[in-house]
Amino acid sequence: SLYRLPVIPPLLFGAAVLVTSTARLFMARRWAATAVVLGGTASAWALLSVPAVPVDSGVTERHLQRGLQFRADGDLDRAEAEYRQALAVDPDSSDAAHGLAVILMDRGRPAAALPLLRDSLTQGPSDPNRHYNLGLALASLGRWSEARAPLEEAVRLAPNLAGAQAMLGMASEASGDLGAAVIAYRATLALQPNHMQVMNNLAWILATAPDPTVRNGPEAVALARASASRHRSTSNLDTLAAALAASGRFEEAERIAAEALAVDDGANPGLTHEVTERLELYRQQRAYIQDS
Repeated sequence: SLYRLPVIPPLLFGAAVLVTSTARLFMARRWAATAVVLGGTASAWALLSVPAVPVDSGVTERHLQRGLQFRADGDLDRAEAEYRQALAVDPDSSDAAHGLAVILMDRGRPAAALPLLRDSLTQGPSDPNRHYNLGLALASLGRWSEARAPLEEAVRLAPNLAGAQAMLGMASEASGDLGAAVIAYRATLALQPNHMQVMNNLAWILATAPDPTVRNGPEAVALARASASRHRSTSNLDTLAAALAASGRFEEAERIAAEALAVDDGANPGLTHEVTERLELYRQQRAYIQDS
């Protein structure tokens, strides 16, 4: 199937000779000879149609490479089509299953990607990216506790995979394991010191954790200030105010919390309400601590 083009001309020539010879036999009313030729042709066709060797794996590989290129170009429709064709050629291709799963996640369909990701891991258990993407899909579905195991495996296999470290921190935080979240967030910042979301998340835990052994006001202030300096959003300023309050700097915390409310665009009424409640705590010279 890969190398048929060079043999097409001689095949066409042979077919033309066969058709011409058969037509001459027929016109000469040589029925027996015509039947033999036609029967032999049909037998040869049937015999040569039997796949004597497996389909060349290069077909699958070509579809995979095209899928990668189309995804890089932002053409998700054609990328998805290529990965589906790769699976049609080789249903057991874990690379095709993983590639299609990534496209489905790009398209906001993590539930559809989940079984493909699990299948891809059966043949690629040592690939950290497959574990990472499985954890990412589970997290996208709000299944944070389940997401931790594949994310932990991803960072075990590839400690320098910053995205997996960050997601592990978020999954641990969402699951209530703040100590593990701190470890993962610090590992992320060691790899990507300017990861703003991780800086903000880590500062929030260090400022508000119910366990006093986890809290660290000065470090929280430094992280939150760095995050807020890049983007003075309501969330970042709220974290900075909580960190200042955790350090006993209540007047500054009041001022920053008030600024957080001032820059709020009303897109998150729940956060606005929470910041307002925390502002009252700061006015009472009290820090905000999460419920245990």
